[in-house]
Amino acid sequence: MRNWRGMWGALSVALALSIAVPALAGSFMRVNSPAEAVRLWNLDREGNGIIHGKVVEREIVPTYLLDSGDVEMTRLTIEVIDEVSVGATRGEKRKTVTAVFRGGETYWTSAQPSNDEIEVGVEAVFFLTDNPYADVFPGDLWIAGLNSVFKVTRSASGRRVVLGKGAGMAVSSNVHVETVLADHASALELVLREGR
Repeated sequence: MRNWRGMWGALSVALALSIAVPALAGSFMRVNSPAEAVRLWNLDREGNGIIHGKVVEREIVPTYLLDSGDVEMTRLTIEVIDEVSVGATRGEKRKTVTAVFRGGETYWTSAQPSNDEIEVGVEAVFFLTDNPYADVFPGDLWIAGLNSVFKVTRSASGRRVVLGKGAGMAVSSNVHVETVLADHASALELVLREGR
C-alpha cells in the first residue's frame, strides 16, 4: 500500500508542475544585458522582435490548452511605431503585430502584464518571441510575462520614456525609448555576427 501512495504522490507533483511551470515561466525571464535579452527572446529569429507600439485592440479569448485545460488568453493587436528585429534591419518594418499571453480577467496569472500596460491606446515596448501555442493562435507572437511589456510615458520635455521595472528586468530603469531600441539593435547585430 505504501508504494501506491508514493507513486500517486509523485504523479500529483508531476501533474502540478506540468501545469504551474508554463504559467510561471514568464515571471523568471531575468536578464542583465541587452545581449542576454536578445538571446532569451530568440530575437535573431525571423518574426521575433522588440516592438515600440500602441495597443489598438485587446481581446480576451476563452481557450482550451492541453497543458492547462480551460483558460483565458489575451490577444493584443499592436500598431508598430518602431521595432528591432531581423526584418527591421532589412528595412521591412511591420505596420501591426498580434501577440498573446496566458491570462485574462477571470483567469489570471501572476506572470501576466498589468492591465494598465495593455489597455487600448497605451504605448509600450514589447519583447515578443516564439509562441508556444502557435497551433491555437497561428501567426501570433508570444508575450512571456512581466518582463516582456514596459509601459511608455511622456517626460516633461515631451520625449517618450520607457518605465523600468528594476534589476534583472529587460528595462531596469526609466530610459528614453530610442536608447532601449538602439541598445538592443546593437546587441542583435552582435548576436547575429557571433551566432548564438
